[in-house]
Amino acid sequence: MTIAGVVLGMVFGFLARLTTYTPDTVMLISFPGDILMRMLKMLILPLIISSLVAGLAQLDAKVLSLGSYLKHLFLYFTFLSFSVLDLPSSPLPLLLFPFLILTS
Repeated sequence: MTIAGVVLGMVFGFLARLTTYTPDTVMLISFPGDILMRMLKMLILPLIISSLVAGLAQLDAKVLSLGSYLKHLFLYFTFLSFSVLDLPSSPLPLLLFPFLILTS
């Protein structure tokens, strides 16, 4: 049954691609897909945050002694991301990370 559905979907998609649609028809067909993608985007961040919190809650005290290392790692990547975002207006990222030189 699943394979038949996949094959039918492929045939329907191929046949639907051969016709020309008005912008209104395209909007009506794409609307449910847009809603689905927005709902999935709204679910991703809370799932990731709750997974991280649950994982940190299960760690032992010895593992948490890595806090200093993790703090430095977090600060490094945060600085790197902000410096890359500010790349056109600041020469500091190019001095610290010469491999980020962009050719135009």
